[in-house]
Amino acid sequence: MTRNVLADRPDIDPAQFGERAIGAAGGAFPAASADGYEHLIGDMDNHPKDRHAAAAAVHIGAAALVTYNVCDFDSELLRQRGIAVVAAIARQQGFRALEGSLHVLVD
Repeated sequence: MTRNVLADRPDIDPAQFGERAIGAAGGAFPAASADGYEHLIGDMDNHPKDRHAAAAAVHIGAAALVTYNVCDFDSELLRQRGIAVVAAIARQQGFRALEGSLHVLVD
Protein backbone atom coordinates (compact mmCIF):
# COMPACT_ATOMS: atom_id res chain seq x y z
CA MET A 1 0.00 0.00 0.00
CA THR A 2 2.74 2.45 0.95
CA ARG A 3 4.56 1.99 -2.37
CA ASN A 4 1.44 2.66 -4.42
CA VAL A 5 0.25 5.67 -2.44
CA LEU A 6 3.66 7.31 -2.50
CA ALA A 7 4.03 6.64 -6.23
CA ASP A 8 0.65 8.25 -6.89
CA ARG A 9 1.15 11.12 -4.45
CA PRO A 10 4.74 12.43 -4.50
CA ASP A 11 3.60 15.36 -2.35
CA ILE A 12 3.17 13.05 0.66
CA ASP A 13 6.09 12.74 3.05
CA PRO A 14 6.89 9.00 3.37
CA ALA A 15 7.69 9.27 7.08
CA GLN A 16 4.40 11.01 7.84
CA PHE A 17 2.44 8.55 5.72
CA GLY A 18 3.91 5.60 7.56
CA GLU A 19 3.41 7.20 10.92
CA ARG A 20 -0.11 8.50 10.38
CA ALA A 21 -1.90 6.31 7.83
CA ILE A 22 -0.29 2.98 8.57
CA GLY A 23 -0.32 3.76 12.29
CA ALA A 24 -4.02 4.63 12.18
CA ALA A 25 -4.86 1.49 10.23
CA GLY A 26 -2.89 -0.62 12.69
CA GLY A 27 -4.65 1.02 15.61
CA ALA A 28 -8.08 0.49 14.08
CA PHE A 29 -7.37 -3.09 12.98
CA PRO A 30 -4.67 -4.49 15.29
CA ALA A 31 -5.07 -8.04 13.95
CA ALA A 32 -4.77 -6.89 10.33
CA SER A 33 -1.04 -7.25 9.90
CA ALA A 34 0.65 -10.43 8.75
CA ASP A 35 4.15 -11.48 9.70
CA GLY A 36 6.17 -14.54 8.84
CA TYR A 37 5.00 -14.91 5.24
CA GLU A 38 8.27 -13.88 3.59
CA HIS A 39 9.44 -17.45 3.00
CA LEU A 40 6.41 -18.01 0.73
CA ILE A 41 7.01 -15.08 -1.64
CA GLY A 42 9.22 -17.11 -4.01
CA ASP A 43 6.50 -19.77 -4.37
CA MET A 44 3.82 -17.33 -5.55
CA ASP A 45 2.79 -17.40 -9.21
CA ASN A 46 1.08 -14.01 -9.53
CA HIS A 47 2.61 -10.68 -10.64
CA PRO A 48 6.08 -10.30 -9.05
CA LYS A 49 5.28 -6.86 -7.55
CA ASP A 50 2.33 -8.31 -5.65
CA ARG A 51 3.67 -11.67 -4.54
CA HIS A 52 4.14 -10.42 -0.99
CA ALA A 53 0.37 -9.85 -0.67
CA ALA A 54 -0.45 -13.29 -2.09
CA ALA A 55 2.11 -14.86 0.25
CA ALA A 56 0.56 -13.10 3.24
CA ALA A 57 -2.93 -14.27 2.18
CA VAL A 58 -1.71 -17.87 1.96
CA HIS A 59 0.16 -17.61 5.26
CA ILE A 60 -2.85 -16.38 7.24
CA GLY A 61 -5.28 -18.73 5.51
CA ALA A 62 -7.30 -15.87 4.05
CA ALA A 63 -10.71 -16.53 2.54
CA ALA A 64 -10.25 -13.58 0.18
CA LEU A 65 -7.77 -11.00 -1.00
CA VAL A 66 -9.40 -7.63 -1.78
CA THR A 67 -7.51 -5.49 -4.30
CA TYR A 68 -7.79 -2.85 -7.00
CA ASN A 69 -5.35 -4.99 -9.06
CA VAL A 70 -7.33 -8.16 -9.70
CA CYS A 71 -5.32 -8.86 -12.86
CA ASP A 72 -2.10 -8.97 -10.81
CA PHE A 73 -3.50 -11.82 -8.70
CA ASP A 74 -4.27 -14.32 -11.47
CA SER A 75 -2.85 -17.25 -9.54
CA GLU A 76 -3.36 -20.97 -9.73
CA LEU A 77 -1.87 -21.24 -6.24
CA LEU A 78 -4.51 -18.90 -4.76
CA ARG A 79 -7.27 -20.79 -6.58
CA GLN A 80 -5.98 -24.13 -5.27
CA ARG A 81 -6.10 -22.77 -1.73
CA GLY A 82 -9.62 -21.43 -2.19
CA ILE A 83 -8.59 -17.78 -1.76
CA ALA A 84 -11.01 -15.55 -3.66
CA VAL A 85 -9.59 -12.44 -5.33
CA VAL A 86 -12.23 -9.72 -4.91
CA ALA A 87 -12.25 -6.42 -6.81
CA ALA A 88 -12.04 -3.48 -4.42
CA ILE A 89 -14.94 -1.78 -6.18
CA ALA A 90 -17.09 -4.69 -5.06
CA ARG A 91 -15.92 -4.54 -1.45
CA GLN A 92 -19.31 -4.06 0.17
CA GLN A 93 -20.96 -6.83 -1.82
CA GLY A 94 -17.88 -9.04 -1.51
CA PHE A 95 -17.62 -8.55 2.24
CA ARG A 96 -21.29 -9.38 2.67
CA ALA A 97 -20.75 -12.59 0.70
CA LEU A 98 -17.72 -13.41 2.85
CA GLU A 99 -19.38 -12.54 6.14
CA GLY A 100 -18.35 -15.07 8.75
CA SER A 101 -15.07 -15.94 7.00
CA LEU A 102 -12.12 -15.99 9.34
CA HIS A 103 -9.62 -13.95 7.37
CA VAL A 104 -9.78 -11.41 4.56
CA LEU A 105 -6.60 -9.72 3.31
CA VAL A 106 -6.98 -6.25 1.80
CA ASP A 107 -4.16 -5.31 -0.57
